[in-house]
Amino acid sequence: MRDKIFAVVFAAALAILFLWQPIAKVLEIPPADIATLGSEEQADAAGEGPFLGIRTKFEEQKASIKNFSKSHFPFYEEVLFAMPKIDNAANAALYRAAGISEFYPVHASEDYFFKSTEDNSVIRLYPYAQFYYDDGVVSMANFYNELAEAYPDLNFNVYSVTSLSVTDVFDGYNLHMDGHGRYAEQMRDLLSDDIAFGYLKINSYEDYQRMFYRSDHHWNIFGAYQGYLDTVSMLREKKPELSEPVTDVEFFEVPNLVYRGSTARLTADESLTDSIWDMRSKLPHYTVKVGENVFDSANLLGFSDRAKYWEGEWNEAKYFNHYAYYFHYDYGEIRYDFEKGTGDNLLIFVDSMSNCIEEYIASHFDKTFAVDLRYYEEQTGEQFDFQKYVEENEITDVLFFGQSSSLLFNYPVDLGVWD
Repeated sequence: MRDKIFAVVFAAALAILFLWQPIAKVLEIPPADIATLGSEEQADAAGEGPFLGIRTKFEEQKASIKNFSKSHFPFYEEVLFAMPKIDNAANAALYRAAGISEFYPVHASEDYFFKSTEDNSVIRLYPYAQFYYDDGVVSMANFYNELAEAYPDLNFNVYSVTSLSVTDVFDGYNLHMDGHGRYAEQMRDLLSDDIAFGYLKINSYEDYQRMFYRSDHHWNIFGAYQGYLDTVSMLREKKPELSEPVTDVEFFEVPNLVYRGSTARLTADESLTDSIWDMRSKLPHYTVKVGENVFDSANLLGFSDRAKYWEGEWNEAKYFNHYAYYFHYDYGEIRYDFEKGTGDNLLIFVDSMSNCIEEYIASHFDKTFAVDLRYYEEQTGEQFDFQKYVEENEITDVLFFGQSSSLLFNYPVDLGVWD
């Protein structure tokens, strides 16, 4: 009996916690007036800044409370996943009634997700304060220019994987995204002529739906392949001797796999599903090195679980991260060796957007070093040192490759690794 009382009280508390949000959202009208977004508080929330230690302690306490709740309250998980659904239903009703927008905010643990009242599609936007974008693009351009000036013997390149937040797709939707399509071209104008710049072009919501997962923030293989073609074209502007892009590719679907990615997981929306598509081509032989482990291109099992998926073996958990396990997980450093003997060595700074396309970019170079600064120190045990890394690995070309939210506005330039 006592457990039932606890369960009822706990459920009521959670209901109060979630149900006040839709009303507050309607009254605030809408999110871009949040003054802290894009400021130091936003940086701290992203895991940077002076309050990282406090944030870590908070996360530890949150995990402790969650474990206690799971142990002492029956139906904890069921209630936890039911509350976002109630919150979303309330949001939908209120936004429809108020006529504020064709999109309404949905409950999520991070970022900003909006669901269409028409077709139930979900979009992920970053409606930060305007100065975050205006100041960020100038700051990042200055960073790239100063780095290129300090290392004149290197070929510098930047390729931005466009997010919906920096397009004009949702101009007029009252989502505070109007005019954001200008930032990529503004970055191009601000960069010196010594730096090649490219970005994924999204001119309509249909473009986005064709090139990105419905249930996840990553691009799908069709978007990634377009990004690869763009990137090689950009690299060949400064280095025309690089090989032409690979065009003899075959696209295929991983059969019977139902994927619910980060958007589905963070919004607790089971209806958001995808298939995972991949492509194959006859790339030259290469090796992959992660830490002390070396993998041959003929058998990459252990680096990537592709082969298991092709045999129908995968984790059946509803919100399992198939993108990471199918292509490859996020590593601090991956070394590709295509043994071309050309001496053209690429250092590519990556995030998870590159996971499904790295080997194709690497195929144009002798050696390619893919570095993810989020995990480099954790994997290698030492802080990344740009000058030392370039000299030790005889780097000739540098490519910044990843999401526009980072490369255009907020790349980690203050880590002390560029000095």
